[in-house]
Amino acid sequence: MSLVSFSNVTVEFLWENILENVSFTIDENSRIGLIGRNGSGKTTIFNLIAQNLSATSGEVQIAKNRKIGYMTQEPVLDESLDLYETVYRADDDIIRLKNQINDLEILLQTDNTEDNLLTLAHLHERMECLDAYNFELQLEMVLSNLNFPKELWHQKVRLFSGGEKSRIQLAKILLQPFDLLILDEPTNHLDIGMINWLEKYLIRLNKPFMIISHDRVFLDKTVNKIYEIINKGIFVTHGNYSAHKDRAEKMKLEQERHYKQQQKEISEIKDFIMRNMAGQKVQQAKSRLKKLEKMEIVEKPTEASFVKLRIESEKRSGEDVVILDDLRIGYPGHILAENVNLNIRYRDKVALMGKNGCGKTTLLKIINEELLPLSGKAKRGSALSIGYYDQLHMNLSSDLTVAETAKSIITDCTDNQLYSFLARYGFYQLDFDKKVGTLSGGEKARLFLAKLIYEKPNFLILDEPTNHLDLLMVDSLIEALNDYDGTILFISHDRYFIKSVASRLWYFTDKTIKEHLGDVEEIFVPKTQKKAEKVVEVKQKKKNRINPIVLEKKMGEIERLQQRIAEINSEICEKEARFADPSFYSNTDNVLNNKNEIELLKNVLAENETVLSELENEYLELAVEE
Repeated sequence: MSLVSFSNVTVEFLWENILENVSFTIDENSRIGLIGRNGSGKTTIFNLIAQNLSATSGEVQIAKNRKIGYMTQEPVLDESLDLYETVYRADDDIIRLKNQINDLEILLQTDNTEDNLLTLAHLHERMECLDAYNFELQLEMVLSNLNFPKELWHQKVRLFSGGEKSRIQLAKILLQPFDLLILDEPTNHLDIGMINWLEKYLIRLNKPFMIISHDRVFLDKTVNKIYEIINKGIFVTHGNYSAHKDRAEKMKLEQERHYKQQQKEISEIKDFIMRNMAGQKVQQAKSRLKKLEKMEIVEKPTEASFVKLRIESEKRSGEDVVILDDLRIGYPGHILAENVNLNIRYRDKVALMGKNGCGKTTLLKIINEELLPLSGKAKRGSALSIGYYDQLHMNLSSDLTVAETAKSIITDCTDNQLYSFLARYGFYQLDFDKKVGTLSGGEKARLFLAKLIYEKPNFLILDEPTNHLDLLMVDSLIEALNDYDGTILFISHDRYFIKSVASRLWYFTDKTIKEHLGDVEEIFVPKTQKKAEKVVEVKQKKKNRINPIVLEKKMGEIERLQQRIAEINSEICEKEARFADPSFYSNTDNVLNNKNEIELLKNVLAENETVLSELENEYLELAVEE
């Protein structure tokens, strides 16, 4: 049975359809990546699933009694609470049970009747069924992996930054009970280490999820199906993002081939009709006219509206752009990095990486002369003109319209020149009168990029430039930065973007900044994992031809065991559901027997999962040898 079902759903906003006749399902085993241009309707689909919005026509069905965990781009949190309390309140059932137990324990001090003792036992049974006694351990694990040290757990939410609030919301969503998880750009404020952790969390998750993301590496590692919004409808591909992109390209080429073949055929038929309609072959001409009228026309492949960016520098900088000489950065009593001796030369493209809070943005601000170092020097080269992109503090007036903002950037221009300028950044006539304050994060980012590029700097300092940009716009930016004839220093957590642009990698480690000569992800891989990978690498050197029948047999064992694990999980769910029925507690023996049966099933489940993991590893090793 489907958890969510869309049937011919249309959504209209301001007399324009955002979605038209959209149909799809989300099933128990769904792992879906939802992609599309900014403004195409991705968040609208999430709001329909969360029942925050109603369809104009069509039907959205949500399975009864199913809980949906929804992480929005803009977190809504009670800012009067502290971090720990906010996240702890994720599971209302556990809080309610703990309050009932506390109240009952107080009552038992004066009234320890058998009924009260039995009720307390039942409450503890429910706590065990909800795995409530492990909840605090899970909470600590999640907060730790999202880089919230214990000294911050009792800080008020209002004191955290916007990015930290997004991580608090993610922690709360992951810890609350849910049957379906929907995450809107969950990696936007995570560093690469946190993204690695979230990837592993989702891979192990035995519940369905749908994710909006512009991070193609993240999508490749976590999803097995892509839903792309194209022309107000849904295009579905089985597989990860790379498989989707490959299939979409092949389908486009195939459609283009069929289109050209048909256009050639149509041209030949029309030519024959014109030459013979009044001649001896009039019957053949009429026959071909009927064929032409009945022909199902192949549509010409539509080109995605790729925004062509071009970044130019007005003048060349000197050879030495930045020299960091025995630099120490941070704040009084809190050193972020010291003994930093690095340099940036003309046309370098340097990616700056490290955990959130390590000092990346602080270094950018020191180089941009917005902050002073604690000691040492950050010397800037000659003839520098800096373009600084700060995703959190874009220098745009919220009260101006898009057109007015453009006029403030390029003065003394005609309306046609102005509109042509805006069109280069994906803004068209319907957008011109929009107030900047009402624009989405992606639209503001594009408008700020337009301002930055127009100034023609020769040194770009970019702080998370891909946040809020859709995949096509990221591709445009990558192409523009690779063609740029100036120097770039940038912060990013997008591994594809870093690999596509950076010529050098700097990273914060051990209270200093070092240059890394290997792959991006190696920086964030734990040492234990690196050792394990080396062992696998050694094993892979022995290449023996494996009989395909052996592989097929091994896969059969894996599939049978997966089926058995699914059955055990189903049995456990059925037995745990009994605790939700108040009448079930009338017989104490039934309660105890049910609890014991659940424990036995969980033990069997753990054993089967261990065997499955071993079988999967064996299969992978054999497949590598093959």
